[in-house]
Amino acid sequence: MGWTITSSRQLRETIHDMKLELAEKIGVQEGFTIVDLGCGPAHHPPSFTVCLAELVGENGRVLGVDISDENVMEFYDEAKEFKVEGRVSFVQCDAANLRGVMEDDFADMVVSFRFLEEFMRPKELSKVIKEMVRIVKQRGKICIIELSTETRNEAEEIYIRLHRDWGDSFFEASEIAEQLRENELTDVQIETFEPNIWFSPGVAEEGFWEEFREQIISELGPLTKKYGMKYPPIFMVSGYKPREGAP
Repeated sequence: MGWTITSSRQLRETIHDMKLELAEKIGVQEGFTIVDLGCGPAHHPPSFTVCLAELVGENGRVLGVDISDENVMEFYDEAKEFKVEGRVSFVQCDAANLRGVMEDDFADMVVSFRFLEEFMRPKELSKVIKEMVRIVKQRGKICIIELSTETRNEAEEIYIRLHRDWGDSFFEASEIAEQLRENELTDVQIETFEPNIWFSPGVAEEGFWEEFREQIISELGPLTKKYGMKYPPIFMVSGYKPREGAP
């Protein structure tokens, strides 16, 4: 197999580059104020929040929102490591109810990166999107980034199976796009991004969470040793908030 990732250090560097590229693709600019919903611990660090902060520059600002403050020290430590601590803030709040925390038309862009995987109340997706629309500025952009489950080989299927076993949820891009349209966003688009990150078996097994390690290795271990594990395609669903009075 042609593994592209053969060490933990290489994985971290490659994930960092991938997230920076994604942030650039969705249109992050210097000076932006961005809200990143569901900024809890990244599956693969560094966090998307940090990468956003790297791109907004010294005059920009990124607010990471998460319902739990369990990893807030890790959040700030990582920001310090990447020298963006002056650009990021953590807000403990429910993404489905940001009233009293963020005012209307607050941010240039509202994003989420693999947040819906962790969202334990999928029926409240519409509430989250309504809040994203409320807090983004007129003509501001909303972008939701998630993994595609349309796997093309065994290595990608292992990655998805692993996260399903952990209890993660997956939404279809079309379902999210429909929600954006129902909230009157314009120029709704679905784009696909190919990470091309293929973990060697050793690196893949390092990523198995300790509390599930025995179960995962017994069920997926033989397949992982044979195929490794590959980051599946990523989809980006985006739209713009219209100006008041616009047709």
